[in-house]
Amino acid sequence: MRTRRSNRAKRYTLDQYDFLESGDEEQPQKQKSRKTADDNDDNFEAAAEERSAGEDDEDEENEDEDEPRNDSGSDANPLERPSRQRSKGTKQAKPTKQGKPVDVGILEVNGYLDIELVPPEGQHKGYVGPYDRGMRNKALARTWFGPDPDRISMAIELLERWAGWTLLPPKVPQDEDEPTDKGFWIPGGLDREARLAEKWHVQMSAALPSDNVWLELSLEESQAFRFPQLSMPMLTGPSVAQLELSMEPGRCYAMSQSNIPYDQDEDEDKVQSGWVLDVGGIVLSMDWVPRRDKNPKQLLALAIIPHLDQEMYNYEEESVKPGFQKQGIVQVWEFQGVATDDAFIRPSSEPAILRKTLCVDCGRIRRVKWSPSRNHIAFLCGDGSVYIADAGDLDGQEEGVYYQLHRPLAVLSLADEYAIKATAMTWINCNRIAVGYSDGSIALWSIYPQCLLSRHPVHHNDIIDMASGYPTMPTVIVSLPVGGTARILDLQAPSYEVTEAQRPLVHTQPGLLGYSDHLQGFMSIYPSASALNTVIGFLHHAHFPVCRRIFTGDSFLTCLSVGRLHPFLLVGTMDGSIWCFNAQTEVFSNRHEMTDKIRIFRHEHRPGYLFPPDSPAAARGVSRVTHGYGVDRNRNSKLEGKQAAKRGKKLRAKEPAEVPEGEREGEGEDDDEDAGDTDPSRARLHEALTRITAIEWNPNVDYGCWAAVAMGSGIVRVIDLGLEKYPEST
Repeated sequence: MRTRRSNRAKRYTLDQYDFLESGDEEQPQKQKSRKTADDNDDNFEAAAEERSAGEDDEDEENEDEDEPRNDSGSDANPLERPSRQRSKGTKQAKPTKQGKPVDVGILEVNGYLDIELVPPEGQHKGYVGPYDRGMRNKALARTWFGPDPDRISMAIELLERWAGWTLLPPKVPQDEDEPTDKGFWIPGGLDREARLAEKWHVQMSAALPSDNVWLELSLEESQAFRFPQLSMPMLTGPSVAQLELSMEPGRCYAMSQSNIPYDQDEDEDKVQSGWVLDVGGIVLSMDWVPRRDKNPKQLLALAIIPHLDQEMYNYEEESVKPGFQKQGIVQVWEFQGVATDDAFIRPSSEPAILRKTLCVDCGRIRRVKWSPSRNHIAFLCGDGSVYIADAGDLDGQEEGVYYQLHRPLAVLSLADEYAIKATAMTWINCNRIAVGYSDGSIALWSIYPQCLLSRHPVHHNDIIDMASGYPTMPTVIVSLPVGGTARILDLQAPSYEVTEAQRPLVHTQPGLLGYSDHLQGFMSIYPSASALNTVIGFLHHAHFPVCRRIFTGDSFLTCLSVGRLHPFLLVGTMDGSIWCFNAQTEVFSNRHEMTDKIRIFRHEHRPGYLFPPDSPAAARGVSRVTHGYGVDRNRNSKLEGKQAAKRGKKLRAKEPAEVPEGEREGEGEDDDEDAGDTDPSRARLHEALTRITAIEWNPNVDYGCWAAVAMGSGIVRVIDLGLEKYPEST
């Protein structure tokens, strides 16, 4: 194979292109070099014939040389030439359309961004766009929520609304109209959705049979779903003189601000602060019933498993027994709210009531979610299916009744695929639900009529958690796998509206993902391949690949919850601590500003085998809840030791705070580095039942400051974290 002469000595250099201006002085030189290359290419065929002249006949060679040519340099009779020359001559002889001459030396392009060169040391950037890690405050709001001026003004209004509250959310009087209610990004969207949901429910009710959805169980029939009535001492109250409470499944105490039972508090200025109750098992998931009216009855559904499921036992022997872990339980508790003279809503001084227990025989219930628009509840069961049913009358006066699911509204399962089970789910609207499976796919289901609308391969292994951008962006889904990268996709256009975070993720704990409607982004465990990751990050939906760090804990993270009516974030850890802070303030804070966080309380548990057999704590152990913690600094950045190592200065162990404040963790440009993920002190072991298992903010108006916290020992704390007395500066 012969090559052109112009390619034999060709050299490649990096041309400096200027898309905005191009000098005229360089144009003749470029045209000259381009003409020389074209001449060499045109003479390529003639040179080839000269090198093969000895192999051809002389008469044929003379005839080829005597052929006449036209002015353009092409052969007079192109049909008698070889195929290469004939095609070339035909192409040149084709008439071209006369148009405006174009000067190739000048190229003006507007609207393009300069792409930086590849950085050294193998650190490649996977995102190029207007969002920069150094942006803060209003510049960041304009970048995230622009270019619509109405959206920018709304973002700045929300930023100013919550800027003065860094630790706990303020309460809103009952008759006051605030622009921070749910759905402020879509005015009238919730009312329109409620009308469509009501119309859909009427059509569905007319087509379905009217037999009972739930069957009431007798005392004998409900024994398989009941927890053992074992007591457990609990220590609570001031640290100097804690009070011992006797807890057992189904018991509840109304608490005061001193963290002791309200009826036992002798303080004249005592105020109701919430409840503490015992559910008898481990809470895997819980969800508040959404209410559009200001109903004083607030309902909380809790998916509970027995403590025996997470103790050591022979799985091979137990799993072959009939009825192994077939019983699934969801408890529905009712909490009453009362209005004060200042029009604030406080928890009632009456204990909470266990209204009903919903039971299924298709496996342990791992997730429970209420429909955002209707009175429907979804269970993710151990058999790998999602069951959806009407929850029935929630405002009745029944108490402690056990019901078993008889006729579900829909059963969402992949019957044709063996061993593909549902592992996560999230509601989109009243008739749409997204389900994640163990093969890494996400399916969009229609409830009625029941139909699999679409299914998309997103990950390569189990999906551990999912969250939807409801109510502003209900079809935008974020999913976290066991191993891989966090991804976001829009189910309306899943083929191209999809992206992922830049870092691989090691994630085995569900409950560490939530959506903030104020910030229009998702908060989750920080994408990192480190096994000691204790960082929470924020990912905006429009700039998802760039993660911003907002929290760094001292222990492993177990769960989180983002406020529905405010931007405050609750984080639970393995050491039993509950942290609260303003996530919006953390995201928009200045580079050199250290934000605050507060520990609400800390839970500790000691198992029963550590006590003598005749001790009251031998059955379930002892739990203790401590309060009264002060304000702490929110560390959201790299370790000080890493910063010192870059400057070549060795940092002593007793002087970790000698790093300048402006060069501490979380300074913007270095956010893509691992932040505190390798600190071995964060891998400290704790008792398994000490951990926080689930957290959930109340989504209803006037009750958005109520938070439910579940602990591994079986204790659930519903606490009112809203502030009623505002500082004078506000």
